Amino acid sequence: MDNKKDTPLADIIKKYGLKTERELNAHIQKRLNNEKVIKKLSEKSSLQAEKIYQLQQIMEIISNILNFPTKNDIANTSKLVIQSEEKIDSLEENIMRLNKSIEDVKKLLIKEEKEEINLQEDKQRKDTLILMKNTKRRRG
Repeated sequence: MDNKKDTPLADIIKKYGLKTERELNAHIQKRLNNEKVIKKLSEKSSLQAEKIYQLQQIMEIISNILNFPTKNDIANTSKLVIQSEEKIDSLEENIMRLNKSIEDVKKLLIKEEKEEINLQEDKQRKDTLILMKNTKRRRG
């Protein structure tokens, strides 16, 4: 039963909240669309940006004096680490390709060596057969 009583109350609160939100948004938009306000905010933000930049420069100087790493130091170090990792990855790929090439060359050399051995064995057999024939002819 409480749910039925709460539902109309919740709906009323929800409708009133949405109405109030729309009114506030309209009021804010009206105030922000004022050209004077925009110019003031622009001037103030430029001043704030300049002050932030000056503070950053002061912090850089203080950090250098106290030998603390700055945000820029850490950013530069991070960039160097990333570059190093990329170079290491590239080197690893090159090494893998070289290893594969070496293995291919080894296999080719082994194959050629086996073929050479087979050719030598065939030549020895032929020579042996020729010797055997020549020997039979001389005896016979």
